[in-house]
Amino acid sequence: MQLKSILTPSWIWYMVHNLPIIYLTADAKCSTVNERIASILHGQMWDHLYDSLRDGASLNRFQHHIFGYKSPLIMLFEISDGYVFCLCCDEDFKESPKHFGGVHSRLIQLKPVLKILQEGPNIIFMNTKLRGVSSLGLHIGRDLQHTFLTIDGDFFNATHINGEGRLSAIEVWGCGGTKAAQEQGNMRQWEAKQIEKLRKVKNDYATEEVILNLGGVQTRHGYDQNPN
Repeated sequence: MQLKSILTPSWIWYMVHNLPIIYLTADAKCSTVNERIASILHGQMWDHLYDSLRDGASLNRFQHHIFGYKSPLIMLFEISDGYVFCLCCDEDFKESPKHFGGVHSRLIQLKPVLKILQEGPNIIFMNTKLRGVSSLGLHIGRDLQHTFLTIDGDFFNATHINGEGRLSAIEVWGCGGTKAAQEQGNMRQWEAKQIEKLRKVKNDYATEEVILNLGGVQTRHGYDQNPN
């Protein structure tokens, strides 16, 4: 594991002993607590999907690296006021008009005091597009009026139950193993192909418009260009 990771060996020890097994089954060779700890430390059980210091600190980079990952996730949020939070999500992460997260989801405060703040279904809400529906950003809590942790829509500032500060760093770890990473990669390839098809159709249409206008056939673009 990289030395500058937010996820320390001490917190790995705590998670292996306390998280539901759904977060700890990606490495089938592991059957004991010590084996699971070693697997995580050597980068085998969990995939380091996103690191804001490595991949860029922005909402777009965050979404790019974790959306489409169809397995449980562990997210670490380091706040400038000294607090560190861990969000464990047992569903694929998404934009949603409703709260999501299954029975194994939980929010843990790792620093300065280690404690579970909330656990259970429907504690996660993320909206970065629909203004007027709710405050933009990531909200952790079953009620938007009483959240334990909120990241603003720009993924720059954080507010929590004990204060607020700048979002210093984010790490996201995928708990689905090789299969989940491959499925996410396949989905990205498919999306890229669809975007390329749409771009090609648009370019072909623009070329046809130019040819028709040169031939005397007025298209909409031609009318727009004609001052008369």
